[in-house]
Amino acid sequence: MSELFKKTNKFLKEFQENLILEVEKLFQSSYDEYFNRDNAEEEIEPGLWENPNEYYFLGAGAEYEVIFKKEHRELNDKGVYFLYCKFKIYEKTYEERLNDFLETYEDAFPVHFLEDELKIFLKPIYENALYKRLDTKYKVDFSFTIDRCISYLVEEQARKIGYAITLERDIFNDIVSYKIENTKSEKESISINETSTLQPLKWQGTPTELIELTKALIENETFKGQGTQKEIFIKIQNLFDFELKTIDKTINSFDEVRSGGNETRFLDALKVSLLRNINIKRKKRENR
Repeated sequence: MSELFKKTNKFLKEFQENLILEVEKLFQSSYDEYFNRDNAEEEIEPGLWENPNEYYFLGAGAEYEVIFKKEHRELNDKGVYFLYCKFKIYEKTYEERLNDFLETYEDAFPVHFLEDELKIFLKPIYENALYKRLDTKYKVDFSFTIDRCISYLVEEQARKIGYAITLERDIFNDIVSYKIENTKSEKESISINETSTLQPLKWQGTPTELIELTKALIENETFKGQGTQKEIFIKIQNLFDFELKTIDKTINSFDEVRSGGNETRFLDALKVSLLRNINIKRKKRENR
C-alpha cells in the first residue's frame, strides 16, 4: 500500500514530524514537571490538521485531501489493485492475486486466501493510517465498496470452492464476526447416497504416482480451462480424498532425480498394464 500512495504517505509522515516538533516546542516552554507528551499531542493535532498554520497554508487536512484524491483517482484509472479500490478492479484482479497467494504458500488452499480477504474488509477503516483521516464522503464511498467485495467473497467465491459463509451482525448492522463451513463434502456424500451405494474412489497408489499422473494430464491439456495447476491438484486431492505434499518438489524430481528413460515410471507402468490387458483380450478373440 505504501508503495502505491507514495505522495500521500510522505505527506502523513511529514505531518507527524511537524506535530512532534510542536510538542517539543511546548515542552521546552512548559514549567510543568509532569508534562505529558501524549496529551500535548492530542491537544495540538486537531489545530494543526484543521486550521491554517506555519506549516500548512489551509491546514494539513485540506492539503492531504488534494494529494490523496489525485493518487486515488490515478490508481483506479490505471486499474491497479489496492485496499478499497473500485469493485470492478477488485473483481478483475482476484484470481491473479489468489494464484500468487497459492504459489507463495505451497500448502494453502483457496479458502485460506478468501478468509484473509474477508478479515481485511471486516477491519474498521480508521485502523488504516492512510484512510483514518478521510472525510465522511470518502468513508461512505468506501463502505459501499466494502459491501460489494464482501458480497462477492460470500456469494461467489465461497460457493465456487464449496464453502458457505455466515456473517454475524450487531445492532448497528455492522459485521462483527463470521463462520465458514465446508459444504462440498456434505453435498457429495448426499449425492452418492441418493444415487448409488457405491463408495467414493480411494487412491491406492503412492503420492508420487498420483502427482506424476496429474502432471501428465495437465501437460496434455486434459483439464484445459479448468484452473491453474495448483487448483487442479487441489481438485484431484478432493476427488480421491488423498493428501499430496511437496508437489513442486516431486515434479522437479522427475527430471533432477530420475534419469535414463526412468522419468515417467508410473505412466510407463500404466501403459504396460493396459497393453497386457489388450493383448489378453486379443488372444482370446483369436482362439475362438
